[in-house]
Amino acid sequence: MALLGNMINSAILTNLLTSLPMVIVALGSMVAALVLWRRAPLSSLLVVLACISSLALIIAYPFAYKAVVHLQAGDTQSLARIDNAFGLGWSIARAIYLILLVVAVYVGRKNSYENIRTAFPPQAADSASPLSSHARRRRRGTGEIYRSG
Repeated sequence: MALLGNMINSAILTNLLTSLPMVIVALGSMVAALVLWRRAPLSSLLVVLACISSLALIIAYPFAYKAVVHLQAGDTQSLARIDNAFGLGWSIARAIYLILLVVAVYVGRKNSYENIRTAFPPQAADSASPLSSHARRRRRGTGEIYRSG
């Protein structure tokens, strides 16, 4: 029984150690989201939720898998069903993280037409003194039109 316990603990520890890069990235992403919270609170919240759920699953998955295999796997068919079920669950969880991260990128943004319009406002037409297109220039940082010459 002690040998079985050591094998299970060893497999769980190995699984957790191989997930260490993802754990580090998730923790770093959470720190970045918290730092940028004031700039984009809803995006930051979605990133934090994705990272927390990712970390929870990374930690819980090996324990749950080993428990289910220990309790339910009697033959190779049941082990194959368990592997398929856990693989599907893991894939669904990753899809949810990806959805949360994609929504976090785009939430709160104006539509692209509004962004373009505010970045490049229409030029005011001066009917008294029309300037040719090559003679019109903008002063840096002001957006004002002046005559070159």
